[in-house]
Amino acid sequence: MCWEKLVIILFALSEKSLVYGGKQERIDQQTKKFHSKVEYLVKKWSPLIYLAPGELFKPLSVEDFIKHVYAANAEGFRFNKKVSYNQNVYLKTLEDIETLTENEQSFLHGRDSQNVDAYALVTYCNKKNLDVNSTHLSNPEFFVSYWFFFPYNLGKKICFLAWGSHGFWSEPGNHTYFTVPKLQDQTGFGDMWRTWQNLNIYHLNYESLPKWISFRGKWGNPRSDCILFRNLGLCKQADGPLGPRSTDFDCNSL
Repeated sequence: MCWEKLVIILFALSEKSLVYGGKQERIDQQTKKFHSKVEYLVKKWSPLIYLAPGELFKPLSVEDFIKHVYAANAEGFRFNKKVSYNQNVYLKTLEDIETLTENEQSFLHGRDSQNVDAYALVTYCNKKNLDVNSTHLSNPEFFVSYWFFFPYNLGKKICFLAWGSHGFWSEPGNHTYFTVPKLQDQTGFGDMWRTWQNLNIYHLNYESLPKWISFRGKWGNPRSDCILFRNLGLCKQADGPLGPRSTDFDCNSL
């Protein structure tokens, strides 16, 4: 499982300041009006993504993914009571990974990118006065992070290089010295993903959010099959990544 945080953008709007006086209803209307302008910009700058040619594991919506998982501990056992969603909680698949990867119709293979949701989280840095005149990036109006979810990563192909002879091996054997050669990502003009067409925008601290956004555990099964790669510190099945709220933007960090 993988969350991809692909684009980070800082915005500053140049408009007249809002006057926060009068009825709360007026304030709410002004806020909604401002948010609509924000959403226009967020969609305008939402990226066009090219999947790699021949990609087998495509993106998926979070809502679809969570139908097929349950909260588990590091040993993979289901929690029988309400759990604290910290980094010791995993979202484990109802079926084993091998079965799901072999079934091309399973959710693990994702869906057609033209019909998959993307996500944008907006953090406001000037909450008392939503419109500012300054357009300098050191005083941003709001911060946007775009998030894209892939239910499965195939991983990297690894070769093992024997010391001295420099022979390559497909698996670790009885070798005293070896190193891992450079790993490369392969990209190209595969399927296009127009992320702005199905973009879910969430305004942090201004609206109620889906529960999954606040999940601070790991989005995937616990790591497994680590014995084979113990010399490299790798596992055949890595554990899931942390979600969007694990890296909330701090406006004071600029």
